[in-house]
Amino acid sequence: MAEQVDTVVIGAGVVGLACARTLAQAGRDVIVLEKAEDIGTGTSSRNSEVIHGGIYYAKDSLKALCCVEGKHMLYDYCNSHGIEHNRIGKVIVAITEDEVPKLEELKAKGAANGVNDLTWLGAAQMKEMEPNVTAAAGLLSPSTGIIESHAYMLSLQGELEERGGMIAFNTPVLGGEVLPDGRIRIRAGGAAPMELDCSLVVNSGGLYAQHIARAIEGIPADSILPAYYAKGHYFTIAGKSPFNHLIYPAPVVAASAPIRRSTWAAAPSSAPTWNGSTSPIRTRSTTAWMNAGRRASTAPSAATGRAWRTARSSPATRGCGPS
Repeated sequence: MAEQVDTVVIGAGVVGLACARTLAQAGRDVIVLEKAEDIGTGTSSRNSEVIHGGIYYAKDSLKALCCVEGKHMLYDYCNSHGIEHNRIGKVIVAITEDEVPKLEELKAKGAANGVNDLTWLGAAQMKEMEPNVTAAAGLLSPSTGIIESHAYMLSLQGELEERGGMIAFNTPVLGGEVLPDGRIRIRAGGAAPMELDCSLVVNSGGLYAQHIARAIEGIPADSILPAYYAKGHYFTIAGKSPFNHLIYPAPVVAASAPIRRSTWAAAPSSAPTWNGSTSPIRTRSTTAWMNAGRRASTAPSAATGRAWRTARSSPATRGCGPS
């Protein structure tokens, strides 16, 4: 017989934990079903950990609205909860004069989205701010930053559990069905398979969200958005940080589609090192300074493949692609 539950959240990544925490704080009884043995072992542990500014998205789009408002909310949360972060800033560079109009377009798009802190940098200002960058111009986004995402997820988990929510690890969702009364029955596997009849289900299964939705009978196929996959490559080099900000290239167009070239990003030269060498990371998508080592106190297992960022705010001062 199926158990009767109020709310099920599928996936204990950063999105699932944030949803579960908010629903629990609103007074709902929340169970999170996670197929892995710990929180944040999927996409949430394989990203650049950048707090984006909201520059690239179309005006009035949901991405633009959520990114700009969410950026301020995330900084406030970090400051109030002691989550390590650094408002390091980002510089988008035009390598040649031909790319300068792209920066002008981005500045206008950012202003349309309410990103009013963008600063134009000429070649001389670029060289003064970033001596190791040669560029015709730059666009500074001072509100772009980075966050220690695992600490953020641990904080969300703690607040969820404080309100009586719980996480069932090693519990994959196998399928389900929409019941005649509108509730959803979820079939979960693992060592103790179960069926749960839920008043509310939040599908935050990350790369598997579409697969999970298709496995629930009664969900209209045309309501399931297509999945678009992208791959990022991260590389490290030894040595001192050559940059003072995150460094991004201006978007270029190839084969009638905008693409991102390989980019460099860095921490300030004064950034502390956590149990490992300070190394810049280069990727084909977004890049950021990370620490090749891991903190012994909170380091996840090797299976998560986490690299720890070095660009952190110091303990004495501390308060998610294109942005």
